[in-house]
Amino acid sequence: MNIFYTKPFPLKFCQSGLTLVELMVALFISLAVVGGIITFASSNKTSYTMQNELGRLQENARFALDTLARNIGSAGFRTTMPIPPDVGIIAFDPFDPLVPLPIENIDPHTDPLMGMTVASGRASDRITTTSESVTGSTQDCLGQNVLPADAGVKITNTYFIGDQDNDGQFDLYCLGSGSVASQVLVEAVDNMQILYGEDMDNDDIADLYVNANNVTNWQRIMSVRIALLMSSLTPLRTGEMETETYRLLNTRTMGPFALGENRIRRVFTRTILIRTNLD
Repeated sequence: MNIFYTKPFPLKFCQSGLTLVELMVALFISLAVVGGIITFASSNKTSYTMQNELGRLQENARFALDTLARNIGSAGFRTTMPIPPDVGIIAFDPFDPLVPLPIENIDPHTDPLMGMTVASGRASDRITTTSESVTGSTQDCLGQNVLPADAGVKITNTYFIGDQDNDGQFDLYCLGSGSVASQVLVEAVDNMQILYGEDMDNDDIADLYVNANNVTNWQRIMSVRIALLMSSLTPLRTGEMETETYRLLNTRTMGPFALGENRIRRVFTRTILIRTNLD
């Protein structure tokens, strides 16, 4: 029987630990991987927050314009149309005087200074609409019933920009004739500018869009053009300098906004046909 002898492996060749250089290399690689993961996660979170705020901004603008279009489009509606027809819009541009209308056409809830809030250095416009209720529809812009809840009752809605809650952010407010106080209709609306399309040759088509004080015949306003400057609810570009400027219809340029605010802003415009003025 043969017996084989194997010489023990020299102990000097056994692995006994990491050198300082190897440990530093491993730590560097680990930190690089962890840093990359953190950067990727932070970038994804920022992108998600921005897309979410942009989506909310667009949804707010859509709701605001749809609400204004629905109300302004029926301005001046009467169950029995008088001749000449009643004026359905009481417009106010803060740089212009109040429209000279009979006092009975002015909402008693309306403060003459409404709409004069200086938003981002440019005062916003205000618009008040009046119409008569029909059976089953006697609510104002805030969903409050106008009493008596009968057909033929005058409903008055006033839309303006303000910061009545003093949170440093402007909103679109509504005051209805069935409400005792105005309420926020849409948040984060920095400014609202309005032009009025007047029919100069009685063909039921707006020939000229002008400010409130330049309208010559309010019974021939065929359409209203509204521009809203919307902003994100929260700052998204903290640390960056805002350089963007904005122009709403025929107003002077607005912006850049206050340093440190850094909100995303967009201008939305819509032309609204006033159906009740069509012959």
